[in-house]
Amino acid sequence: MKKIFYVFVLGAVVMGCQKENVSEVSDAGNSINEQVVEATITEPVTYLADTDFDSWTSIASIEDRFEACNIPESEARSMTDEALMKSVINYPLNYLIFAYNNPEDAVRKVIENSNVHKELVRRAGSADAILDAFASTTVSDMESMRTKDYCNVTYSDEIFLDYFVNPEFIPALESKEASVTLQSIADKKIEARLANEEVYSLRSISPLISVASDKVVKAVAEKQPMRAAAYTRKTSKTPFGKDIVVYSANSDFSSSERKSIDNTYKRSYPSATFVSSATKKYNCHSYAWFWDSSYNPFWIDAYENGSLQLSKFWTNALFESCSSATGAKRAYYSTGDHSAIVRPDGKFISKWGQAPVMIHDKNYCPYSTSGIQYFKVRSSSMYVNNYHLDGPSPIIVNTSQYYYYEHDWPDHFLTDHTVEVEDMQSTPGKFSLETFGSGCYLTCGQTGAYRVFVRSYYEGQEVAFNSQYIISIGADWR
Repeated sequence: MKKIFYVFVLGAVVMGCQKENVSEVSDAGNSINEQVVEATITEPVTYLADTDFDSWTSIASIEDRFEACNIPESEARSMTDEALMKSVINYPLNYLIFAYNNPEDAVRKVIENSNVHKELVRRAGSADAILDAFASTTVSDMESMRTKDYCNVTYSDEIFLDYFVNPEFIPALESKEASVTLQSIADKKIEARLANEEVYSLRSISPLISVASDKVVKAVAEKQPMRAAAYTRKTSKTPFGKDIVVYSANSDFSSSERKSIDNTYKRSYPSATFVSSATKKYNCHSYAWFWDSSYNPFWIDAYENGSLQLSKFWTNALFESCSSATGAKRAYYSTGDHSAIVRPDGKFISKWGQAPVMIHDKNYCPYSTSGIQYFKVRSSSMYVNNYHLDGPSPIIVNTSQYYYYEHDWPDHFLTDHTVEVEDMQSTPGKFSLETFGSGCYLTCGQTGAYRVFVRSYYEGQEVAFNSQYIISIGADWR
């Protein structure tokens, strides 16, 4: 496929306006359709969030928020590089950098939906304006708001810029001169954050590492060798014992970072209810499908090696598909890479990426609801091979024996168990059963075979069972 990009050449200043030559260039570098565009707009975009914050935060869907922030392509084409960059810094949706499971996906989503960002990243001559602005931005106080000079920015702004100002997204930064300048800026930002460990966590420098100098990267590794890797890959279990890949975070936000992110989301979604603080330890998928607790230790990606591993939670598993939110317990935003718990009152509760856990309406969140899927607790109990009572057989008649529930999935999934005994003798009923702790005591009153059923319940509904035979023998059977 032929790729088209734009080259902007800085021209003369005529009557107070910056004039730029625009050329479409093919992969082969052949210039075509040359035209002149006057960059007459020197001021950044004034967003709805700047003029009427209440109206801004009343917008529910992420699609409508993107639309409210967008400007016509022709207007973006008429803006100077500096005006575009200030508009990027001031963009109301910079907070998305913490809401998406992959921060780079947030950057891609913004570029896809913002003509300001599209225009800036396709300008070949934009490197100076981008790097000058990036070098001057800082977070003077985690609780301070963005200042009019666009130098003191919010923590969300700064981290979004850390990811955005990268050759992966901005081709103008691929030149040797721009690369050297960007490396110097990244080095200084990393060194400043490492020197202020009470405010900045080690994780705050992760988007800068890819463009930093080898010297600084080595210094980071030497400073925190055990925490150099963001996550450790592990394997855990779903309900009913299916393997699932999980990730354990090796570090988390500082208390200052956490407070700043929490407040950003409280301000941005005032009609949602804050539940618990931002953390990198677990995400939406883990919270919805694995464990809805602040003690949850794992981050779970929806896909692993190209396969939708989340489906292990609803394919011959604890949950099954249903057609609507009525009666549903879980929701999967298939186009938004998000999962949520559906509450009985119709509200959703979900972890927003690295950001807080929030109670919200279905579409009052940072994710597209297109293609949303619903799941309920399975309607029929399922025989599960790796779930049973563990204990001796045969046993001596009239002797109490202890059996405990044996399964290989995390205990927090299914904690409500029952045991039933079927006496298979001609005169049944001669046994006693007493549940205790994580198992039961069984005493068989006559010799012969007994069938023992163990059943597990989730939210009061039986979802899994197994059975086994226990033989009762006389004391002198040998």
